[in-house]
Amino acid sequence: MSKQLSEAVSAISRRIDRSLSSSDATVEPLDRSGLEARVRAAYRARRERDRLFPAGIFADPSWDLLLDIYASELAGQPTSVSSACIASNVPATTALRFIRTLTDNGVIVRKSDPLDARRVYIELTDKTRKAMKSMFDVPRTNGLGAW
Repeated sequence: MSKQLSEAVSAISRRIDRSLSSSDATVEPLDRSGLEARVRAAYRARRERDRLFPAGIFADPSWDLLLDIYASELAGQPTSVSSACIASNVPATTALRFIRTLTDNGVIVRKSDPLDARRVYIELTDKTRKAMKSMFDVPRTNGLGAW
């Protein structure tokens, strides 16, 4: 399972690299609040999909984690590991495994809370943040819509 998860995250990373190199720079970029609204809409669409279809047929905790972390960053709020686990929409142990895989693959970083040693925050790496911005900043013509 861990090997499959690592391969899936690596595939996402390769797709991000391709997306970064082929971004459409001629479209007017969104401001922070516009980006945040678009990211949160994608997350809500995923929850609506989960509500409408049988449980367990869709699972993409890595993407849910990235959406939540990115939306929080755009809102200027840190994302705790516990908050991210909830947003991933899977059991906490599964979410923690995905967080570890994303960290190991350089997609996110863990940072200790300087005011509370019991709390750990997670953030996107600069490369991932740039990729997320690229994915949500311009209208996509590749049929991916709201992801």
